Amino acid sequence: MSMKQPLAPIPDLRRILSSAYLPCSCFKAPCATMRFMPVAGHVPRGFTGAFGTRQDVELILVLAEPGDPASSAESYSPDAVRHVSFIGKLSRLVQTALAQRISPFHKNLRIILDGFWPGLTLEQQLRKTWITESVLCSAEQSGGKVSPAIERACGETYLKKQIRLFPSATLVALGGKANLRLQRCGIAPHIVAHAPGRPGGSKPAARKSWTEAASRFHQRIDSMGAPTRFITEKLASVPSGFPILPGDLMQRAEQVLSRWRSTEHCKRQASGTIHARLSGEISLYVNLRKTPEAHLLLHIRRAGANHVQWANQYATAIGGQVKNETAGHHACVELRVGGSSELGSVLDRLEVLAGA
Repeated sequence: MSMKQPLAPIPDLRRILSSAYLPCSCFKAPCATMRFMPVAGHVPRGFTGAFGTRQDVELILVLAEPGDPASSAESYSPDAVRHVSFIGKLSRLVQTALAQRISPFHKNLRIILDGFWPGLTLEQQLRKTWITESVLCSAEQSGGKVSPAIERACGETYLKKQIRLFPSATLVALGGKANLRLQRCGIAPHIVAHAPGRPGGSKPAARKSWTEAASRFHQRIDSMGAPTRFITEKLASVPSGFPILPGDLMQRAEQVLSRWRSTEHCKRQASGTIHARLSGEISLYVNLRKTPEAHLLLHIRRAGANHVQWANQYATAIGGQVKNETAGHHACVELRVGGSSELGSVLDRLEVLAGA
């Protein structure tokens, strides 16, 4: 009988976070004032969750930065922090702290999780949730000021990459620090609520903000017609080839595309085509009309002479072909997909590129 594997965040997250333990290259500059002292328990930490698959994660909670270790016994050797299993170990430590409610911070974070995921066990909640810090290392003084340069460096190196893994998840900033740091990364959270730490986390206004945040989250989920993960899940129930596309499926595709963080504009056209304008001057046309195959067109418009290079990148990622190369900095990637689940997979891969 095989032993159950210990819980750990998905491999993509572990790959993103692993360079923080070398230690991170940003410690030379601008993060020289931050604390990376494994023997004293000061390592990038405070994250947990994503214990299932990437598609399971429907909620991202962003905190400020880790404070002082909860116990004086928390100490790690330099070799241990670089081991492939260390990120999983830290995640399980946070899970245990949440399970035991070892501090007011962890008690409040459990209240927040229970509001978002009522009726689920903690392990079930953490399969659906990724909890992370907007700055991974401890400040020079616990809870103290962190410079904008450090916030931007950590955001660009780690935070943005984590968030991009879950383009359909609801992003929640817990506290003003987390919200400001997300904004500095060019990311607007869907919901902002009070931080769970003291002193603000002990006030009635904080509890009220968590209740309101959970309510807004449930409204977002309900507006999508059930827990919405990736478009793949919603299209997969339609028979391969979908010779006739139901109107509600077209609406579902439009709604999911509208939620992408890289989407600046999304509209269904009279021709039966969804047009989504993405960041980076990319226009995506998804044709879901009554044809044996779905027809997907990507119009790539880039300033300069590298438009064909960008088009080739997208074509390679989604398995399409570059068409209509012109000298006007415009190229078109054309793809026909043979079934609904295949279309969903293409759109998932496209979202990762659009956010890059």
